[in-house]
Amino acid sequence: GRGWPIVGDSIRWYNAVASSNPTTFVQEQVLRYGKIFSCNIFGRKAVVSTDPIFNRFVMHNEGKLFKSSYPKSFRDLVGSNGVITAQGDQHRKLHTIASNMMRPDTLKSRFLTDIQLVMNQTFAHFHHHQTILLQDVCRK
Repeated sequence: GRGWPIVGDSIRWYNAVASSNPTTFVQEQVLRYGKIFSCNIFGRKAVVSTDPIFNRFVMHNEGKLFKSSYPKSFRDLVGSNGVITAQGDQHRKLHTIASNMMRPDTLKSRFLTDIQLVMNQTFAHFHHHQTILLQDVCRK
């Protein structure tokens, strides 16, 4: 089966996200159905692609051949004008800005010092040889 009626894959998806390994849901689906699969999350059908070539094709044809949509709860969480939820020209502009910010020279000159400071402050609160789950630290 493909999950319970109405509930669909929501419980398995939530359990994976709440665990220390949130990618397990997607990995299991890819093993079962391939790099592009459909699922039912929060009462809505979703098509998920883990194929970079197909994802690029979709992004280049956003608003022409494809129109992405996200549940209201997801839009509320990430914002309706963010890189993930934006569409068409707005998505391309935001993607360009984000890509330029993530270039190694930009990261090094603008963010590395701040990142190192935050990491050192964070590590100061942990015991020697303690396992640190980055996902849990980021939730704080």
